[in-house]
Parts: sequence; C-alpha cells; structure tokens
Amino acid sequence: MGDVAQRMFMLVGALQEGGSRPGEELADKLGTSTRTIRSDVARLRALGFAIASTPGPRGEYRLTRGRNMPPLSLDDDEAVAAAVGLAVVAGTADPASPIAGGAFDAAAARALAKLESFLPERLHRRTAVECGRIQPLLSLAPPVDAAMLFTVTQAIAARFLLRWTTKTREGLVRAAFFEPHRLLFRHPHWYVVGFDRRHHAWTLQRLDEVHAVGPSRRRFDPRPLPPGRRDDLFPHVYHEWHDAELRIRAPLREVEEAIRHQEAEVDVLGTGDFTVRIRGTHRHALLMRLALHGIEFRVVSPPELVGECRRLAEHLARAAG
Repeated sequence: MGDVAQRMFMLVGALQEGGSRPGEELADKLGTSTRTIRSDVARLRALGFAIASTPGPRGEYRLTRGRNMPPLSLDDDEAVAAAVGLAVVAGTADPASPIAGGAFDAAAARALAKLESFLPERLHRRTAVECGRIQPLLSLAPPVDAAMLFTVTQAIAARFLLRWTTKTREGLVRAAFFEPHRLLFRHPHWYVVGFDRRHHAWTLQRLDEVHAVGPSRRRFDPRPLPPGRRDDLFPHVYHEWHDAELRIRAPLREVEEAIRHQEAEVDVLGTGDFTVRIRGTHRHALLMRLALHGIEFRVVSPPELVGECRRLAEHLARAAG
C-alpha cells in the first residue's frame, strides 16, 4: 500500500471513530500537515465518503451519512466480528422471512464473500475458529430426505421393523434393526425414538446420521416405554403427547423452519403434507409464524385453539379495515 493510500486509510479510521475531529488533531495523528488533510478529505469525498467540514485554520471534519455506502475501514477485531456475524446470519436466517424479500440469508452470504476476499490469512483463521465455536448452536437442520421421513412414519404406523445402515468414523458400515416408536423434531435434528435390537435398549437415532433406511417387512409387537426418565430420550415421550395438533401443507424445509422452536412429533402423510403435534407454551407463536409465512395449515385439536384462530383472524381483519 502506498503512502497516500495508507494515510487515507488511517484518516478514514480516525473519522469513523465518530464526532468532529479538528484538522490539526488529525494532522498530528497522521504525521502530516493540515493542507494534506484537506487534500485527502477531497479525495475521500470523490470516492463517496460524506465528510462535513467547517472552514478556517481550526476547521473540523466529521463523517456523516451520505446517499451511498462508502468503503469501510475495519480493524482486525471488527473485521472478524463482522465476518462471524455474517456467517451466522447466512447459515441460520429463516428462508421464509419477509425481510429483504425472503433473501436475507443470501444477502448475508454475498456480503460475507466480499469481506472474506479482503481478509488476510491470519484473520481467516481467526474467523474460522470463532465460527466453529458458535455454529453448532445456530446451524440449520442438516438435510434429511422427505422420503426417509415418510418411510419412518409408515413403519411406525404399520409396526414394521426398520433396517438401516450407518457409517462409523472409521468408514465401517453397520446395520441395525430398530422398532420405531415416534418421529420427533428438535431443532436442528430429526430423530426416531425406538428400541434398538442390536443393543437391546431404547434410544434416539438421528436420521442425518443414517446412511440408508427401509422397512424390513417384519412386524413387531409394541413394547412399553421404560419407566422414569433417561438422558438419551426426550422427556416428553413418557407423557400424553400433544398440546396442539396441526395439519400443515408446505415443503419440508419450511416445516422445519416453522417448528424450529418447538418440540414436535411429526407424521409425514405425503409430499408436503404433515401432521405436527407440539407441546409447551409456544403454540400461539407457532400459529403466527405459520400465518405470517403464508404456510397452509389447519388446527385439528384442541377445539379452543380453533376458536383462538378465529378470533385472531377477526382481529386482523378489523386492523386491515
């Protein structure tokens, strides 16, 4: 970077700290003259920076909001923080969000690509480390094929054993027979609760870890769930399950996003057709989320929730005049 470019870069950084800065102070900070500061300010204005100034030998300069977005000057910590924030938004934003036309995550990804093209290698490494610390908590659900969910649902209904294969870290393929009990969703993963015949134990199986799955056409007699609570099973499988039951018609990814804040039991009835049972205190938020995102749904139970939907619709109709 040349001397002029380096000096202008430092000048932008000083102005971005906020407030009005006397020309003499800036000249001392940058080791130059007030005349050079005036020349550099003129160059920055030509590049799109909106810089207000007061005349005279003791004139001051202040960075203001212009009509266009000028280049930014970030220190190391600021650059890493911006990159990590963009990475989180790019990976977790709701695709059905009305913000930015439903493409807020895509906009964050574009901005991140631009920022990363300027990051030196040392800041790339820092960004990767920080993203690794928080991404597991915020990531989108790993992709699970809707056909796999449908297969599991059908096996549960027909009481067929599931036969699937998984791969170990060493690359070995292992087969297992599983008595499926319930298909569950807890963001960001799909699970099957059931009895693993290989290990003779009730367990949860994450479906994104399954390599291949299919019904064995061998039926099983349902066995009672174990008493008490186990760390490897969701507590709610031991109780009367649902607070509310909804019929949802939407693509799989939209359903995952809609119920990401719920603990849900799901039946896959067909392509884009689901029965969702939820429990807890968030059912009203779920209704609003579904409605705002334009997802088709119908309340199956309880009856009072149907009345609440009707009252909400009437309230919104009055608000719309």
